[in-house]
Amino acid sequence: MTWDSPIWSGVPANVSGQGEYQTMMYRGAEAGQAAFDVHRRTWITEGHIQHIAASGLNLVRVPVGYWIQGCNYLDTLVREWAVQHNVAVLISIHGAPGSQNGADHSAPATPGAHWSDSDENVAATRRLVTFLAARYLHDDAFLGISLLNEPAGATDVNVLTQYYDNVYNDVRSGVGSDCILVTAPLLWCQNSGSGVCSMDKFGPDMTNVWHDWHPYVVWGYDAMTEDQIITQGVGGWATAIRQWNGSHPLFLGEWCFTGPGGKFSTEASTKALVHAMVDMWPSQDVSPAGLALRGVTGYFTGDPSRVNKVLVQDAMWMMQFGVTVMERWMYNRRTLQLRSTRFGDCLDGYFDTSRQVYRVHMWSCAASNVNQKWKLERHQIVHVSFLLCLSVAALEMTLQRCDATDAAQVWTTKERVMLALPMRQRVGVGAQGQLVQAFMPDDNLMWQPPALTWLVDYEAQSISNAATGQCLEAASSKPPASGNISVSMQPCERGRATQKWIVDHLHQHLVFLDRFCLAMAAASSSQLMVCDPTDPGQRIRLEWLEYPEV
Repeated sequence: MTWDSPIWSGVPANVSGQGEYQTMMYRGAEAGQAAFDVHRRTWITEGHIQHIAASGLNLVRVPVGYWIQGCNYLDTLVREWAVQHNVAVLISIHGAPGSQNGADHSAPATPGAHWSDSDENVAATRRLVTFLAARYLHDDAFLGISLLNEPAGATDVNVLTQYYDNVYNDVRSGVGSDCILVTAPLLWCQNSGSGVCSMDKFGPDMTNVWHDWHPYVVWGYDAMTEDQIITQGVGGWATAIRQWNGSHPLFLGEWCFTGPGGKFSTEASTKALVHAMVDMWPSQDVSPAGLALRGVTGYFTGDPSRVNKVLVQDAMWMMQFGVTVMERWMYNRRTLQLRSTRFGDCLDGYFDTSRQVYRVHMWSCAASNVNQKWKLERHQIVHVSFLLCLSVAALEMTLQRCDATDAAQVWTTKERVMLALPMRQRVGVGAQGQLVQAFMPDDNLMWQPPALTWLVDYEAQSISNAATGQCLEAASSKPPASGNISVSMQPCERGRATQKWIVDHLHQHLVFLDRFCLAMAAASSSQLMVCDPTDPGQRIRLEWLEYPEV
């Protein structure tokens, strides 16, 4: 929970600073239980889980302490909300008896990190893990347990690794669960090559195990400039992540798009930080999660948020995760209006006399309002009255002179297209199901042979052929050690990693795994190669035909 939760109201700072355990002791059993019941009932609700799912995210990480209370709330999350909204639940042991780090989020009963000082502390933590694993053994939404959050301070690394070994066997043999189990090194050993401390060679025979790092650039970065935080801080994490060659995949269990106090306070600087942090996640063997703080302006309330605004428009974010569908728009062919299904208002263009520019905002829908009339054609949204196109620059929506070559004016929905190559060639599917090139004069575009027609679904990130109904698929979901990746047409399966593509309208590329592009080298030769903007064989332009669902 964050500092602005009402649960801290009336609690002295020296008490609340020690976390939930001491706060409960201060309030007393009756008043404390009543206060925490209200907190758990209202602080995180089903609406928040619904927003998380709508953002395209699929995991929530829930911190618990060894004194665990409120199991009925956790039950509701795991057994109802998460199932309803297709979100997995990872439970994190944030507070272990004796405290594994002395920090407020572990709620130490006494100052300092004393978890590894006592065999009973370790045994109690093992009992907590097995209790949770057994309780949710048969629940579909239960992903697993993060075994200890941010061990640090005086925690003994040998006690820590022995605990991981023992509790792994407790869950696998005692409970009979194959759920995900997440290990974490001592906080200062989030790297490779530090032997026992970094744990990169820990438990090579263990299965369904992830290794947790928290790549913050907040604490310890105060003396750096914003540029240094990006190049040295984020850059250092990116290097460490890419160099990881441990026994188990990395899991980035906590991080945030912020720096030390006062830094990254403008939209431009936030945009630079967001882009750098998203870019540090390679697409293979790393699972990014996050610490989403309820109560931070805009994260869950729907209010404007600088971070959210730049995030959903960041090219690297879309490359990694696709388009974020937080807000859907419906186009009314009869009234020519674009209406937000989330807020109910319509897209409205007007001339700002004070700034002498054409601008765009949301306004109450009125079918007679000429400012709300739009045409959708060829990836552009055209204002009917002004004959200007919707454009985004510096994260601001404006109306500009229409330019089909301007990437800032490219807007997408599910669309039917041809995949155009240089020299009037089009990509199609041959009689044997292979990708082929076919010559088609530009004046024949009204003729749309199904074999040369493709459906691009930006939300599903799929590209399917109209003749076969099959999807474009890569042979592997991981980059090869060397060489290229073959491609073929296969039955469509929504969410299949090898069928996920990003359309790069700026460079005219069809991108797979962030850095491989579809290349049509010869009449019937196709493969994925490292993206190269100078390679004409990789230049594939989407030739718009229609929006079938608009």
